[in-house]
Amino acid sequence: MAEHTTPWRVLHSGDPTDLVLAVDFFAPGRAEAAFGDLVPMLDGPYSVWETVQPAPGEETGMRGDDYLDRWIEALPVGAVVRGVLGFCVGGIFGSALGEKIAARQGHHPVMVLFDPEPVSPLVMYWQFHKLVDRLTGVLTPEEIRAAQSAGYRMQETETDPVAVGAALVALYREYGDLGLERVGLDADRRAELMAMFDSYLAYLVAATQVTTAADVSTSTVVSSDTPVDGLHLGARELPFAIDRHELLRRPEVAAAVSDLLAAR
Repeated sequence: MAEHTTPWRVLHSGDPTDLVLAVDFFAPGRAEAAFGDLVPMLDGPYSVWETVQPAPGEETGMRGDDYLDRWIEALPVGAVVRGVLGFCVGGIFGSALGEKIAARQGHHPVMVLFDPEPVSPLVMYWQFHKLVDRLTGVLTPEEIRAAQSAGYRMQETETDPVAVGAALVALYREYGDLGLERVGLDADRRAELMAMFDSYLAYLVAATQVTTAADVSTSTVVSSDTPVDGLHLGARELPFAIDRHELLRRPEVAAAVSDLLAAR
């Protein structure tokens, strides 16, 4: 049976009736800065909560709106959501979450999307590519190239995100299990590490299934120096000449977000 997880984790405890919600896939050790880096630099009285994805295995059978309902149902009664922040694919979920919250509380929260990225087979492959790179040292260079080439061919020939996700999960399990067994990890530990990738791919696939239409006129896109396909998700862009990996770690970005949240 899958371990149960709570839908939110608290990044900052301020006024419990005044919430800012941050949407992202939390994974320890990732290269990009996260909301845990940004939030301590924000200047406001509000509490900040970040989404927690279902535990590996718990997401089985869930679609995009199931993720949204899981987060919405765990919000405290009587709290007002001042703002919703979303990073990368979290911008897709965040846009829809903002619409559901607007219907619930009668007005839109401030919407701030950081490099929002709609999910496509190519985006899914790129995430797979980066994770396979992290297997350097347990796989040979030839094995890494073979895995990445096979994954790239899959996204070229398949357009259904569900099928692409299943194929990339199988491929990552094949090569990941090989490398991790090679360095002496037992079967249970290997399965645990592989399940995290399953969970992430399920999150990406679910983002393609969200049916709640977003009102882009309510959103501001904060962009790095890395081009993304989600600029159309906001009516206004705040561009920063900052590497994507550092976007949520820079004080000038935090100052701009603080101003947006203060102007609700």
